[in-house]
Amino acid sequence: MEDNCSMLTFSTRPPSVQQHLEALGYYGWIATITFAVTTLILVALFILNVASFIRHSPPHRRLLLCWVTSFPLIISFLALMTLLIPRAGNLCDTVKQIFMPFIMMHFVDLTLNFKGGQSAALEDLLQSNTPMTFCLPPCCCLGLCIRQLDYTKKRLRVFKSLVYQMPLVQLAIIVLIVLLTEAEVIRRDKGPDGVFIF
Repeated sequence: MEDNCSMLTFSTRPPSVQQHLEALGYYGWIATITFAVTTLILVALFILNVASFIRHSPPHRRLLLCWVTSFPLIISFLALMTLLIPRAGNLCDTVKQIFMPFIMMHFVDLTLNFKGGQSAALEDLLQSNTPMTFCLPPCCCLGLCIRQLDYTKKRLRVFKSLVYQMPLVQLAIIVLIVLLTEAEVIRRDKGPDGVFIF
């Protein structure tokens, strides 16, 4: 993602935004206008959501709702920046990878909050006989084909703690990618190679 279409024309130094859009041509301008309008619509929807719904929610849910509902807005903004600014793809991708685990954490908290806490969520799962199985890809490919696990408070806490570990794991992955990129073991600038995809 580091090389944009403009690198075909300007190979000595990163082009300006204007040069970049000129190199992208007519479709670049259409995509930029579309992304900008979409981002502005999402900003307006987020502000409307905060003003009309989140403000009237219970205080303990407001922050969680803001985090979860900001996800489309942030992703749209990052896509716009990736299109507009030459060589911004790596930075925007890194920001997205850092932002998503926090959204997942807040989503889990919000879901448990709506259910009334872990005990109430566990009670609801047990009453509805919701199956818990790991016989789905990618777990079945890794040999973790465990069928019909029983829900317990301990397992629910383990799942929640695994989601809470996502930012740390993501940070380790990002540091590893940056180190391997700087050591030229993997390449992100000429399109991802097999090692980067792995």
